[in-house]
This record gives sequence, structure tokens and C-alpha cells, in this order.
Amino acid sequence: MAGFGTELFVLLLAGHLIADYVVQTRRVAEGKRDLRVLLRHGLEVLLVQTIVALPLLTPALLGGIVALTLVHILADAWKARSADTWPVFLRDQALHLAAIALLVLLAGRDSGAHRLFDQLPTARMAWVALLIGLVGFNIRGGSVLVRFALGPRDADPVTQPRGAMVGYLERILVFALLTAGEWSAVGLVFAAKSIARFRELENKEFSDYYLIGTLASVLVAVAAAGIASWARAALGVGLPW
Repeated sequence: MAGFGTELFVLLLAGHLIADYVVQTRRVAEGKRDLRVLLRHGLEVLLVQTIVALPLLTPALLGGIVALTLVHILADAWKARSADTWPVFLRDQALHLAAIALLVLLAGRDSGAHRLFDQLPTARMAWVALLIGLVGFNIRGGSVLVRFALGPRDADPVTQPRGAMVGYLERILVFALLTAGEWSAVGLVFAAKSIARFRELENKEFSDYYLIGTLASVLVAVAAAGIASWARAALGVGLPW
């Protein structure tokens, strides 16, 4: 059975990912210079984190989640007034993770008294919540990181949405396969994508763009799968099949 601290960390990490990459809309993400939009996102974070942490919730932990939300708002306000670059993105995520880790350290020792619902399979719920958050991160956070890797480039407005969808599907497939332990099957994703782009790869500029985008996209999926695998081992849960 996983300890209280491990379960809480995974739950709060899942809540962060769900709030930022599943619940948050593009309008909110791009409009945080407006205080009302920023506070709306803060309310979303507070609600999601409270719901996700409900099995372990106590009045003290609820106060910690309120403090965590305030840190989240301040970090997002700082990011909204900074340049749109990958160091700023990573700095923002590091601040969120550090705040979560600090809250877990301050939350107290492992104790069954922390559980609001004794019979709930908290460890498995935490892992499932994390999977949901990581899927959202693969779709939306992955797109941001791939854009940073590729840099500015003119794109055909007709084909751009299709290319984005290919990236979404690529990362979700690789993430799902790696999380299930099917490493060899990942090669099929590369093969299918390369066959579809075979003629275009003769163009050096496009081939460089293609390789950078593909490798960055896959790296995001691999990192997400690594987090999921770590959480599954730390929580002591198995795959459902």
C-alpha cells in the first residue's frame, strides 16, 4: 500500500495537470493578463484540486490547497507578463511542482486518519487521475513544447489543423503504448507517419522540420509515460489487464 505522502503528491500533480491541460480553455490560457480571467483560472484550480484530493481531505489540507492555488495564480501572473519561451514554460511548471512538493511535506505523516473515505482505493484513483492529466498534457502541453522546438515557421492554414491533429494522435498512441509496456509497437507509429510523408522527405528543409517535430513530440510522450510508470510503481498499482 502506498504511503499518504505518495498518494497526495500524485493526486495533487494530477489535479494540476487536469486544471491546466483538461479544464482550462485556450481563451483563459491566453487571457491571463486580465485579472478576471486569471482569478477564474484560480477558481478552476481550487475546485479541481479539492475534488481530486477529496479522499484525503482534512480542514488543514484544504487550507493548504487554498495556499497552493494562490501560488498557482501568482506563478501564472508572472508567466503571463513574461516572454513566450520554453525557459519561461519550464520555470512556470517548476514553480507549480515545487509548491505541490512543499504542501505534501507540510501535510503530515502517513496516517489512516487523513482518509475521508476509508474504503476508497485511493492509490488506483490517484493513478487514473494522473493518466487523465497526462493525456491532457500530451495533447496541449505537448503542442506548446513542440512549437518551441520548431520555432517560427510559415504554415498552410488549411493543413495546419491536420498537422496538429497528427501530433495529438502520435503522442497519445506513443504514451498509451509505452504505459502498457509495448515498446516495440512504437516503431509502427514512426513507420506509418514516415510512409505518409515519404515524398516530402526529399525536401531537406521539410525533412529537418519533420524530424525535429517528430522527435520533440515523441520525447514529450516518453516523458509522460515515464511519469505514469513511476507513479504506478510508487503507488503499487497494476495495469487493469
